[in-house]
Amino acid sequence: MKKNTWQRLLLLMAFCVFACSKEAHDASNQAKTIMTPYMEANMVEGHNLVYCSTFQIAWNIMQDDIMREKILLEGSPTIADLLNKQLSTKKDISEPSYVAMGGEPTADFLKRLNKTLREKFGAQAPPVVTMPSGTAILLYAFIYKNLLFDEEFERLYEPIKFHSHGTYTSLRGFGINRDPCRKSVAKLKKQVTVFDYKDENDFVVGLSSNSDDEIILAKTKPAESLLKTIKDVNARITRSKASFIEEGEPLHIPAVELDKYHSFDELKGKHIENKGKLYGYYISDALQWVKFRLNEKGALLKSEAIERIAGVPNPSKRAFIFDKPFLIYLKQKNAQYPYLAMWVENPDTLVPYESHNNIKGLLKAVIDIFRANK
Repeated sequence: MKKNTWQRLLLLMAFCVFACSKEAHDASNQAKTIMTPYMEANMVEGHNLVYCSTFQIAWNIMQDDIMREKILLEGSPTIADLLNKQLSTKKDISEPSYVAMGGEPTADFLKRLNKTLREKFGAQAPPVVTMPSGTAILLYAFIYKNLLFDEEFERLYEPIKFHSHGTYTSLRGFGINRDPCRKSVAKLKKQVTVFDYKDENDFVVGLSSNSDDEIILAKTKPAESLLKTIKDVNARITRSKASFIEEGEPLHIPAVELDKYHSFDELKGKHIENKGKLYGYYISDALQWVKFRLNEKGALLKSEAIERIAGVPNPSKRAFIFDKPFLIYLKQKNAQYPYLAMWVENPDTLVPYESHNNIKGLLKAVIDIFRANK
């Protein structure tokens, strides 16, 4: 390979998609939600924090398969040091859920990559991957997860009043309404595991789906970092005596929609200082796209990464209402770390409440109650 200056670049792409299609993202809200390539990131007051393992997986290809040692970048940026630790690996996600490849993006390489994506994900595969001329190495990772609930949760009749930093926002939510006559309530309760409950502002629950993946939600105070917050919640789960939601205990969860494309500019332009075939090459692009959706149907995730070189609760009952900042993470049951984690501090990634959208759900509930009492 010739080492002309214009060829000395590497591209890293990471895509985490937990949703059906890529949609436009409102750039004005990007400052409210921070994307991080590692879980050790510190919490930032007033901001959401999103982690998906695709970027780390793409980085691991460069470290393990191409360089076969820790990646040394000029200036020793902290982001490179943390990624070199490889806290997350492919072991934390099932093989059918991801594609990860790296190498010189020849026509044959790109053909194999795109064929693998189409064969594994079909209509949910990302757009055809192409490379600009001069790209020396492509590091690529893509994750797709579609976790469906066996019994679809109810859309809430009333908005969730989400409180954050002295204000509140009306949000669309899902969970379990307070209708004892609904025939589906018993099934819905079995899909919710209560791992720990201290009070209405401090509890941990899990939602079961049609897969072995865990959907964990924790309404709790955050630790100094996302990783520490996850570990604290995991410790509570390990110590817990799990239970189920009881009669009259509400479950209100805001619907989540995230579609964010991010460039890790801390890495762009940094030259590789490892001795070897990539010495002097630089990272021209370090990109990640994450799409995540959580609603009454389930959790849907898509993520792609590219690195290129070059209601009022009953006071006598528990209440599981996520109306303040909370943690979400998705993890395979036997994995050490989650492949998606998200601290929700503000409503930027939550779905606003629109009353007309709940009319059908309310009418359906009235009909169900009428039929149950016939």
